[in-house]
Parts: sequence; structure tokens; C-alpha cells
Amino acid sequence: MKTMKKQMMTLAAVLMAGAAVTSCSSDNEMDSLKAPAAKTYTMTVSATKGGDETRALNLDGNKLNTTWATTEHVYVKKGETWADGSLQPKEAGATATLTGTLSGVTIGASDEITLQFPKSGDITYAGQKGTLADIAANFDWATATATVASVEDGKITVADNVTFVNQQAVVKFTLKNGDNALSATKLVVAVGGTEYEVNPVSATSEIYVAIPGFSDQTVTLTATVGEDTYTYTTSSAKSFTNGKYYRVTAKMEKATDLSMVDNAGNARSTMSTANCYMVHTAGYYKLPLVYGNAIKNGADNTAAYTGVLGTNTTATFPNHADNAINAPWITKSTTGTGVNKGMGITVASAELLWQDAQGLITAVGISGDYLTLTVGKNATAQQGNAVVAVKDGSGNIVWSWHIWVTTETFASLTTVITGGHAYSVTPVNLGWVPTGSGGKQGYNTYYQWGRKDAFIPGTWNANTNHTVYNINNATVTGLNYESSTTATIADNIKNPTTHYNISSTNGPCNTKYYNMWDAQQTGTGNIATATKKTVYDPCPAGFCVPTGNLYCFMGNYNNRSMTTWDTNMGATWDNTVVENSIIGTALFFPASGCRNPGSGSLSSVGGYGFCWSASPGGGIYGRGLYIYLVSWYWYGDHRAYGFPVRAVAEE
Repeated sequence: MKTMKKQMMTLAAVLMAGAAVTSCSSDNEMDSLKAPAAKTYTMTVSATKGGDETRALNLDGNKLNTTWATTEHVYVKKGETWADGSLQPKEAGATATLTGTLSGVTIGASDEITLQFPKSGDITYAGQKGTLADIAANFDWATATATVASVEDGKITVADNVTFVNQQAVVKFTLKNGDNALSATKLVVAVGGTEYEVNPVSATSEIYVAIPGFSDQTVTLTATVGEDTYTYTTSSAKSFTNGKYYRVTAKMEKATDLSMVDNAGNARSTMSTANCYMVHTAGYYKLPLVYGNAIKNGADNTAAYTGVLGTNTTATFPNHADNAINAPWITKSTTGTGVNKGMGITVASAELLWQDAQGLITAVGISGDYLTLTVGKNATAQQGNAVVAVKDGSGNIVWSWHIWVTTETFASLTTVITGGHAYSVTPVNLGWVPTGSGGKQGYNTYYQWGRKDAFIPGTWNANTNHTVYNINNATVTGLNYESSTTATIADNIKNPTTHYNISSTNGPCNTKYYNMWDAQQTGTGNIATATKKTVYDPCPAGFCVPTGNLYCFMGNYNNRSMTTWDTNMGATWDNTVVENSIIGTALFFPASGCRNPGSGSLSSVGGYGFCWSASPGGGIYGRGLYIYLVSWYWYGDHRAYGFPVRAVAEE
């Protein structure tokens, strides 16, 4: 980098000292004591504004804004304290004499001072328009450090060879869709967990971005093109140096909208949303910022957030702010109608909360009314689970979703007929990841009754938490525990990794609502109808937690004895034992154990099998299936337990 040689800096200083007092004989004399007045310096310095290597804005030999203007300002600080006043060029040019009066700091010999152009304070990168002219006018910061050699008679000598360095790299991103230019109206650049948003005045394929330098980081771009989202992630870690100019050609890939594909990844014509999305291949995806299943088959699914008001039931379902959900979208305007209406909530960021395999999710972001994510693994090579969330400007989680990377497609279902009702049952528990041959050895996620949130799995045949990771593949603590008597549904939503135990109700929140997963539930009776799925249901689109009638039949009310038990693995519901109850393949239920309500710790893995139903028990209980060896039970227990969920097809 070129250096700017500083001439001797003369600081004509008037050192104002307070009155000296040698003795005090009265209060009036004490009042005459004064603190020394602030020192005032007049500084003159010769400075070159920019050169080939010290200026990031050196594009193809055409330097931009490398000369001083007499209206510009250079600010000075010592440590973290900025001096009042500034220096200004006396004349225009690449090299100019800067002069000015500074006060508010005391500068002494051996002090380090910082000079910054064009403004003082913290550098921010919000509001970029994507042009070189905009960067030059608003985001082109350069700083220099100098060491004071001496201070004598108001003259400060500063060590020579002070170098100004730009405090950002400038990158020209050329966006491509295949070999064609891709013109975007918004570009978000994500580096090391920090996002830089650029909003061009008009759609363009060449976007300039000012970014602080970094080392060995993956760069992810998310571009908004009309209603579509395109994403690009560098194939390897990159490093950008402050003061340098870079060109990056990004071949973007259109993000797959998870609400517009079925659970096998096939396109569908209308949007259906959920709290869980099944993904099968590596690639770029987005999911709409919608409350659970509040959009179904392209329509506003008001039934998902409208319950029945009564004893221990609710007609409204709260969001993270404890306000009744009255529209499908989290972010869209409250003035919209039907499927386009929202709650008008502003989300500021997206975050991966945990993943049970390294590199499963490599990037997350926000693009308009969508959360975007990059899946780094094909399910055929690495299956696993992750939870992603969006946050408001205060860091509160607004909503979260379970991403299940799996080879399972729910294409093959088993029919169980009971009470005049046929249930189409999925072959595995939610979040199932096989770890051995035969499909019976593996693990799944856990759920507290009535909550939408997937809790981290254990390991096969052991009461041990599965290791989970953050976006940078570092190990994180994926489960918190809290014993509270005041936690609300809103608290549950804002804390999806907290396993709550509410001592007053033995549930994860301070309500005893019966209709958290089934909007039609008004009591604890065993209803033989299809579930009316709510926004808190944890299942993928088209599937739901079954009503208790299914497990009441499978457990024969109190105890049904089956003959098939695989040691340390689980039990099989076999149609040879219960004649005409099943059409299709027998159902295997793994011995996944549970999470204890009192600590959130794992228990009974390898020895017991459990599954929640959508039906409540008496006030403080949830009902479900309980399997021990060859015995099957219709079971009720505290809602704070973390049990697996086996989904059935929604009707």
C-alpha cells in the first residue's frame, strides 16, 4: 500500500490551566477551585487521499473519488474518544493540506491517534444501493493510525509514514442464471453470520457491495427477483482484504419453495404450509413465513387458528407476542385479505438453532416474506434434523420450523380401521433417522404435548443426547430446561429449545387447553373423527397428530398383548394378531423412550416406546400409546413429557 508521508504536525495549542491554589482558608476559597479547561489544538497535516492499493475503489484503472474536496472532513480520535471538530482540505487534489481545530481530548507523547474519513463513529453498511457512486458517497471509509512522538509548547510531532487504509473491500457481484444475466431488486450477502443487504434503485445484474474484510469464510448470496428467490454459496471459504477490489460471478440457483412441493419433493400447484418440512436433496430452499398450516391448498386455513371457546379450550391461538393469530402470514400487511393477509410483524434475522449432523444446513437468511436455507447434504448420504427460526429486531424468536432431511416420503401408508374410522399411518416417527440395517435401529425427535417444536433426539439404545451443531458446525447445547409456573404459550414459541416443566399443570405452559393440536377437542372423551389440525401441529403438510381413537384401539383401552418385540429396538403392530385391522405393511414402533418432564433428560431409550395423540387427558394430561415389551397401552401422562409423534394423513 502507498503510504502518506506526514510533515511535522504543528499543533498551535493554548493550554488553559485552572487557577492554582496553594491553600484554602474558607469555603469561598474552596469555591474558586476550577478544573483545567479542555485543551484545544490546531492541526495541520499533508495527506494523500488514495492510491492504487490503498483505495478499494480502483476499477479497471479508473479511480473513483481519489481526490480531496474542500467540503470533506477527517475526524480524529484517541482510544474510543472522538475529538470535537474535524480537519478539512485547504485545496482540492489527490494530496492536500488538512487543517482544523480539535478539542475534547488530551494528546500526549507516545499516544496513538486515529484519523478517519469521512465520518466518525461506528461504520455501518445498511442502505447500500449497489453502485460505486453510492459506495464512494456513503460507505467509503478509510482510517490511519499515528503515534505521537512528542508534545512541546503546543506542537505535536507525529511519527512519519502514516498509512490510510480503506476499512472495507468492494466486491462487484455479477449475477447469472445459467449463462444469462439475472437482474435482482435485492441482494443479501451473508458472511460469517452477518448479513449485508443491498437494495438497487432498479433491477440489475451487476451489484457493488462494500463489505468489511474477512478471512476463511463461506459467502452466501440471496437475490430477490420478482416473487422468486435465487441463492448462491461459494464452493470454498474465501478471504477479502480491506482496501481491495474483487469481482465475483455468481451462478445463482432458484430456491425451491418447500410449501409448493409435496413430502416427496414433487411440485404441486398450490401452497400448503407446515411446521415441519421434509427435504431429500442438497440445494437451495425457502419456506414462507406463515404460522404452521395456516395456508392449506392455496387458501387461508382459518380452521387452523380458530378453536372452540369453552372450559379448558381456546377459540384463539396466540403467537410469540401473546396476540391472537388472526391471519396466515407472520410478516405480510394486516390490510391484506384472505391468503395474503398477515400480522404485520417485522423479522430482522434468521438463525439455525441446532442440527444433528454437521453441514446439514449451511446457510439461512431472509428474503422478503420467506426464510431461505441451503441444505448441504443429500438424504441418501446423510439424514438428520434441524430447527431454524426467525427473530425480530430485539432478538426474540417469532416462529421456528423443523427441517427433516430424510429419504422417507410418506408415500407408503398403513391403514388402521377402528371405531368406524380409517387412519392412514406413516411408517416412521417424525424426525426418524435410521442408523442400522433393517430400519429398526435409529432415533427420532421428541415433542411436549401441544407444542410444535421438535426437541433434539438421543442416540440409539442409550439415554444420551445426540450431539448437535450450529451453522459453523461447532458443537452447541441444544436443549435447555426450565421449571416454571408462569410460562405461557408465547414463552413456548419464543423458546423452542427450552423444555418446560410447569409444576401447577404438569404441562409446558400455564394453560390446560384441550385443543392445542386438535381444534375441535372440547373434552377428554375419545372421539372417532379426523384431527382438525392447528397451527401448533408439528407434522408436515398433509399430515397431523392422530386423534386418540387410534391408540385407544391399538392399546385396547388398557392392555393389548402383541407377540413381536425386537430387543432394544421396539415392537411391531402385526395384522396377523389383530385380524382385518390393517391393510398393508405392519407398523414398527421404535423403543425411543422419552424426555422426562422434571429435567428434560432422556429415559427408557431401548426399553419403552411412546407416541402422543392429539387427545388430552384429564386437564393436566395428554393421551397416547405406550409400549413395553409385548404389552400395548392406551396411556395418559403429564404433558411436559417429551414423547415421539407418529403422523397420520390429514383428512
